[in-house]
Amino acid sequence: MIGYIFCILLSYTAGFLMAAVFGTTDEEDDGMKKLKAYACTDRTECDRCAVVFAETPGKAKMIAQRTDACEAVPFTDIWATRIPALDDAYRGRDVMDWMDDQDRIRMVRDADYQCSYEVDVTEKKCRACPAFQWCGRAEDWRDGV
Repeated sequence: MIGYIFCILLSYTAGFLMAAVFGTTDEEDDGMKKLKAYACTDRTECDRCAVVFAETPGKAKMIAQRTDACEAVPFTDIWATRIPALDDAYRGRDVMDWMDDQDRIRMVRDADYQCSYEVDVTEKKCRACPAFQWCGRAEDWRDGV
């Protein structure tokens, strides 16, 4: 029994010694894991979307359940689709915010997002949007500029 405990302790210590020599451990650098961008939608309606950052699609779905777009949606009814173009948009928040100018610009410019067609968008509202110059929906008004 003592030999068994000693072997476990030795392998545990050896793992940390190897980590010190090679500069890594089983866990990645204190939570600095590479997060990926996912678009999470309700697969039964698909009219709203949350862009979240997570390590896996399952974790993205769990984060999405805390957003307005998916808060009442069962886990199994959420689609998590990768958006590689937004991977580098991570700024310390696990959800992108459409009302944040920087986030909106990135979502429109790099992932072709736009306002819902249910929203009454006028030329004046479009021109006031921070992502106006990249938006496909505002193309008609931009051409006349």
